[in-house]
Amino acid sequence: MEIPAYFNLLRTIGIPGIIDGRQTEVDSELLRIARLNKIALLYSTAVNIDGYHKDLILRRELLTKTLNDVCSIFNKNRIKYCIFKTIKPFPTTPSDIDVLLSQEDFGEAETLLTSSGYRKRAHDSYSSTLEKEMVVDLQLQPSVSNMPYLPRTILMQNTVIKSMNGCNVRTLSPDAELIAIASHSFYKEQMLTLNDYYAITMLAEQVDSQQILDLATRAKVLEVIRMVVGLCSQITESVFNAQLEISKLGIDIGASYVHPIQTMPLKFAFASIIKLLISRASKDEEMRRSVVPAIIRIASPRQLRRLISHMMRSTY
Repeated sequence: MEIPAYFNLLRTIGIPGIIDGRQTEVDSELLRIARLNKIALLYSTAVNIDGYHKDLILRRELLTKTLNDVCSIFNKNRIKYCIFKTIKPFPTTPSDIDVLLSQEDFGEAETLLTSSGYRKRAHDSYSSTLEKEMVVDLQLQPSVSNMPYLPRTILMQNTVIKSMNGCNVRTLSPDAELIAIASHSFYKEQMLTLNDYYAITMLAEQVDSQQILDLATRAKVLEVIRMVVGLCSQITESVFNAQLEISKLGIDIGASYVHPIQTMPLKFAFASIIKLLISRASKDEEMRRSVVPAIIRIASPRQLRRLISHMMRSTY
């Protein structure tokens, strides 16, 4: 069987701080796959693509600058917040910054940012999108089509403080971050990228299996976490012939495995997404209340076109 192209990409990069990459020349096909999988900065660092690499570094610096700006404003005004799905355990260039906020602080946080030059771009029941030099998403709950798929309270009970360029940034603990990234890839994006793979596999080196089990069970996303951790474990063992902490985590939580993965990003089967959305909604009253309104919205021709486009896209 032919080795999938993403195997060569991962072997070139390695796993930062865990498995060394191999020295190779720039490969245009691997760069294409790296872009699709949102790990262009990792690949350009491994093979040193001069001009392109400098552009990515500038985007990375903009992320740090915006993070410090937003968190300084919130810290100064005692806003209860948490940065999530944004600060990864490896160099990356996300397109936006995700901020989780308490209900009582949401309106003030939005006002503080707009008065600091951020322009409001969109708003719905659970989020507000603002932009200055970079997009900032303020969120009450992680949600898809206004259906909350992760409880804010559980996430915000599991936070840590990180210092970034002298600014204290409140973010999720490694356990909660792993659950947030895995749940987002499944429920919101319906696909797993190599960016998600690296984040989850590297976070697995820092987490406690029992804590993951407890948090995933309380958040009612255990089936999804088992699936995503199983995929990451399977990729690691297939590509690197190594059993890292992600493999141990998979065993400890009863992860599920699939047939060999031929391409990345990997799209989750639509039937599995619907099945697990319904399963979670049956266990969560707030999510259950939002199902019918979500179906009504999706039934409109415009939303149906957007759903089809969402399902057909190559990446996110």
